Amino acid sequence: MNEKKIAVFAVMAATVLAMGGCAAGGKATQVQPAVAAAPAAVAVPATTAVKGTTAVVTVSIQGAMPPGNAIGTVDMTLHLPPGVTAEASETGAVAPGVMVLSGNAQGSLAVGRFIPAAGSSPPQLRAALVNVTGFGTGEIATFNLGFAGDAPLLPGFSVARLGVTDPRGHTINNLTATLALQVK
Repeated sequence: MNEKKIAVFAVMAATVLAMGGCAAGGKATQVQPAVAAAPAAVAVPATTAVKGTTAVVTVSIQGAMPPGNAIGTVDMTLHLPPGVTAEASETGAVAPGVMVLSGNAQGSLAVGRFIPAAGSSPPQLRAALVNVTGFGTGEIATFNLGFAGDAPLLPGFSVARLGVTDPRGHTINNLTATLALQVK
């Protein structure tokens, strides 16, 4: 059974990497729901742009899980604001340290790909992770992104696509991704 799950991850990783072009000092922190709105909306505080060089985006999965179920895979596309980039190879594979699994997803296998802005498409990060035993909702990953000049604000980031399955490969609906931003 674990061999099947590893094979599923290998296919997900290959898909992410094969996608074509379809991104300490003062701190600013914001939290915003992304993808389907959470039942109780949380006001996003306005912040003033600050100078810095690193935007740290934390992704969490929220929602009610079916009883006795767990998250086995997450496949998502994160749209980035103009000027935000991720260190990546010529093929787009993110460099070590760009995508750090955190919270409940620690110990999972993951792969990420940076897709630069092209035409009217914003810069994007495509990320896939798999965990053969599964994990619960909550924080799953932190992305360490670069920028120059004024810091990006949280509303410039969005989760454009989110797919979640259980360890057996069954789709889990009604989950959302939330984003938090810290500028360093």
